[in-house]
Amino acid sequence: MNALTWLLLVGAGALPDAQHVGLLVRPEAGVDPAAAARAETAARQALQDVLGSQMLQPPEPFPDAEAQRKDGEQKMATAREKAGMLETAEAMEAAEAGVLALYKGAVTPAGVRMLADAHTLAMITNLFNNRKPQAEEHARRAYILNPNVTIDTTLAGTDEEQFFKKTTRQVASLPHGTLELVTVPPGAQVFVDGAPAGPSPVTKKDLLPGPHLVQLVMPWREAVFLEVVVPPGGTSRSESSLKDLPAMVTVRSGVQKDTLGDTAGEWRAAATTLGADHSVVLVLSPGKDGFVNAAAHLYANKDGARRRRVEKALATASLEQDATALMKDVLNVAEGAGTPGKARMVDAPAKGTATAAADEPSGGGGGPGILGILPWILLVGAVPVTLLLGVALGAAVGVGISAWYWQGILNTQVGQANTNARRRESARQTTVLGF
Repeated sequence: MNALTWLLLVGAGALPDAQHVGLLVRPEAGVDPAAAARAETAARQALQDVLGSQMLQPPEPFPDAEAQRKDGEQKMATAREKAGMLETAEAMEAAEAGVLALYKGAVTPAGVRMLADAHTLAMITNLFNNRKPQAEEHARRAYILNPNVTIDTTLAGTDEEQFFKKTTRQVASLPHGTLELVTVPPGAQVFVDGAPAGPSPVTKKDLLPGPHLVQLVMPWREAVFLEVVVPPGGTSRSESSLKDLPAMVTVRSGVQKDTLGDTAGEWRAAATTLGADHSVVLVLSPGKDGFVNAAAHLYANKDGARRRRVEKALATASLEQDATALMKDVLNVAEGAGTPGKARMVDAPAKGTATAAADEPSGGGGGPGILGILPWILLVGAVPVTLLLGVALGAAVGVGISAWYWQGILNTQVGQANTNARRRESARQTTVLGF
């Protein structure tokens, strides 16, 4: 199944007529999904490196998480207050509600730790109400989420402490298990119990048996939040599909159908609505002998003109480096790539003309051509020219120094002659006027 990913970036100030650039990746049939995911990740990172801090972040994958954590904290505060007043039924009710709220907001390591603490309080309040099975479940979940979790000794007595230690020892004694996670498309960022586990597919070993929280995040796709139970000594396998955000459906379907000629198709109107002034469409097709053929198209969404087209065979052994070079090439990055403001858009070429030569794997045959011998021609011609210029420059400097020296001597002689003349005139006047 063809996958398509959308990424909006705020263009650098040196990008004329473009303040936003969109990246669309379209793998054709036969392309390894894992290779496509690697190329997409590298292309996204390359654009961010070029455009710097002006990159527009994708929507927050869990926008309500912060509000849910705050709601959970308030409910847990109420549970502690009720427990301290020995209002056991009200304390248990508030603690259960707090666990539910914090569960929905446990998408960060801090949120997971808060949820683990909430489970311990729920355990205590359930014991206050003689609900041992529910208390055991809360204790197990608290320990699985955070093996270093402790209980609130200001509320728990000796019985509650022993109950917690006994339950957690039972969990720790069980053989650990493995979690395997697969996503469609691959390359989603995986978080297990709030901690990053890398891009999918992911195999997470040595996990405590029991329920674990999993988040799957991919730019411009709907984030997935699920709970996966790892069996003791076994393996739990989970596969999830990440759907495009609603705003991307039109763009995705349009690009998949477009022939990607010199003029962009109808999809660019939807891309413009999202705020993209230009779009980079990266098409991946099957290659030979460990290569993936890639064609990067740069379109101006306003008029649909293709400003630049670059082709490159991406070696699977160096897919990230090749994809990075391709992105910088299609942006026509000047010397100093990797710093903001170093990219520039090129003018639209005449229809049907090539805008960049294909960069295929090197083969045999053929000489260096005029470009290959041009440096030697310049070197041979530059040597005599440099010698002639050196001689001319030396002569000019010598004449200048000589003129300066003799001019100084002449000025000294003229000055001395003027002084002697003034002395003779003064002596003459003194003789006449002094009788």
